[in-house]
Amino acid sequence: MRAASRASGPDPNSAFAHVNDPSPVIELLSATAIKADWNEAPSDTTEGAFALDLTNQPSPLKSYPGVPARRLSRDLLPSSRGAVVTLSGNKAPQVPLDDVRLAAILFLGGGVTRGRRTPAGAPVWFRTSMSAGNLHPIELYVVQDGVWHYDPLLHRLDLIRPADESVSNEGATVVVTGIPARTCWKYAARGFRHLFWDAGTMLANLLSAADAYGVSSSVSLGFDDAEVGALLGIEAPDEVPIALVALGAPEQRLDDRGLGPIARARPIARTPIRLDGVTAALRASCLAAADVAPWREQLRRLSTSTARTTVPPHPFDDASTEEVILRRGSSRRFRPTAVPRSLFDWALRTAMQPPELDVAVSGLHIGLLLHVHDVEEVESGVWSDSAELQLISRRDTRSLREQSMRCCLGQDLGGDAGLTVFLTADLEHLFEQAGGRAYRVAAIEAGIVAGRLALCATALGAGSTGLTFVDELVTAELRGLAFGVMACALGTPAALPAPHGSPGAPHRL
Repeated sequence: MRAASRASGPDPNSAFAHVNDPSPVIELLSATAIKADWNEAPSDTTEGAFALDLTNQPSPLKSYPGVPARRLSRDLLPSSRGAVVTLSGNKAPQVPLDDVRLAAILFLGGGVTRGRRTPAGAPVWFRTSMSAGNLHPIELYVVQDGVWHYDPLLHRLDLIRPADESVSNEGATVVVTGIPARTCWKYAARGFRHLFWDAGTMLANLLSAADAYGVSSSVSLGFDDAEVGALLGIEAPDEVPIALVALGAPEQRLDDRGLGPIARARPIARTPIRLDGVTAALRASCLAAADVAPWREQLRRLSTSTARTTVPPHPFDDASTEEVILRRGSSRRFRPTAVPRSLFDWALRTAMQPPELDVAVSGLHIGLLLHVHDVEEVESGVWSDSAELQLISRRDTRSLREQSMRCCLGQDLGGDAGLTVFLTADLEHLFEQAGGRAYRVAAIEAGIVAGRLALCATALGAGSTGLTFVDELVTAELRGLAFGVMACALGTPAALPAPHGSPGAPHRL
């Protein structure tokens, strides 16, 4: 990326120029960027270009043996309104967070819904949210009268840190963490990006479920990393806190006062997987307590203004939010046919609605570059949202599909889709103004938008999938004014969604 050549780092006049160094993040993004000639000179950033150690694949499920467990309700609570209405920004009437709603939100956010076995007999689990390569590096913890770890397969909370005495809590804080080894095992250092993409797609589900059940929610991306890590008993670079989600009440105090000792988890891999570049980027983008407020304020000033509601399309399926989340799955193949216009105008605007986010007042820090192949009543070509959605380059469908495939690392899905979406950000400016942690913001926001797009597409009877992209080609289409952060494709799925299970009882494929 072009920003990698900048030696000056953050603006020296910035309030936090002394912390949050962007250089290691910029270097890692540059080193893992896929070049336009990737198929002629493959590197270890491309899938399959390096040997996998199949004997050391990290476990997809973290576990704490011998700790007390809190069983969660396996009867999924029905919500009161359709997914299209909820996704459009019309939340259910607000109610307090209770155990039944907490159970439903955790399951819809990151529970296991499907499973199968490999030819060698190893289990493969599929969860409610999208994940690069189905590797799911994200974990969920709940801080509520102690610290609990969510087991997405057994659908229960394991007590990893008891409270000295019971206290009355109006809400709970869900802590989202990332385990780099799970995704770097396959994708090498480019897996750093997946931590934040996958956190964003899981947040999209968590927040949509909270909206459907009438539970207030807000997300914090700025916090004291060391303090949150100590609370959970996790250590960087093996596991890092990524986001805090306050459910049912404002953000709670997150420290270890009044808490007992921390339980020990089973190792997730035979040999730890640590990459120097990833470790450096994670450490350089941490915040201390004194840095949080000025960092948040700086990013609030950089966010754009976006409407928080949209008008639902007509007609639409009135399937509930939980039905849509459970029906969603990453499409493996698209039929190259026209998709409804509502996937272009309603879904895109809806997905870009900002959640309650500590680093944004009324909008996000990312944009859209669209390859419109075949959308009803929409002209084929390249579109941008630099202002409103506008056509910036007319292309015939065939040549644009070919270009989309090239941009998506030769994957057919990128060209067969009715619409391929590249989520973008002016990373140079963000790094200058908000340091290395700004990449986390852009990538998490991109994940939230991609996750919401997947739900919108499913609600409209379409399909979606996340894709690897060729950085150099996407940057060229953006004329160097911004960079690609994430890609996803929306289209007509060639197969029906796979059956799904219920909380604690995944469907066996």
